[in-house]
Amino acid sequence: MNHQDVKLILGSTTSESGSTEIGIRTLKWNEGGKEITVSIDNNGNVMPFTEGGSAAKTQMGLN
Repeated sequence: MNHQDVKLILGSTTSESGSTEIGIRTLKWNEGGKEITVSIDNNGNVMPFTEGGSAAKTQMGLN
């Protein structure tokens, strides 16, 4: 999945951070107390989640 695919599903981001110099951008969507965070690499692709490592994608407040 790439950045454009994510934007088609979730819409415009609430916030973005990171830089192309370090090779990772973090995109966040917030609505109604819920947050989705996705990390994108320099090629515009979503970075995969790896269990036991640092999360590339996290979802909070989904209870």
